[in-house]
Amino acid sequence: MRRLAIAAAAAIAAGGCGGAAPPSLIALRTQANRICSDASRQIGRIATPRSEAGGEAFLRRGIVALAPEHRQLRSLAAPSEAADVYRAGVGALSGELGALRETAHALAKQADPVIAFRTLQQRLVPLESQADDAWQALQIPACMSR
Repeated sequence: MRRLAIAAAAAIAAGGCGGAAPPSLIALRTQANRICSDASRQIGRIATPRSEAGGEAFLRRGIVALAPEHRQLRSLAAPSEAADVYRAGVGALSGELGALRETAHALAKQADPVIAFRTLQQRLVPLESQADDAWQALQIPACMSR
């Protein structure tokens, strides 16, 4: 149901009354795509750990890449017709970042890495889906799951 609401709101935001997207939405797309592309480049440079022991450092590097992206996306002003959908995307990213931080913290306290990463994956799946729905609806592909 939530996906449907996001898609409907985005269709209105993207299409308006059949005309082109308003300049403020075009500017939002441009800025958000740039922000997310920059973060994606950083994320792409993070090597996958070769052992369970490298899991915490891996997550911390991801957090370092995602935190500025989140902060910058939060600072953008979405036009009113797209604001709810945009907030949903940024909110889901916030949830993803929180889940990463909590998992890194648990690993620092010697949590079982297998359980910690399984739990993280379960938490991330719905958040990533929600974020992807918003970014897709807003036509901001660079922010979709990487």
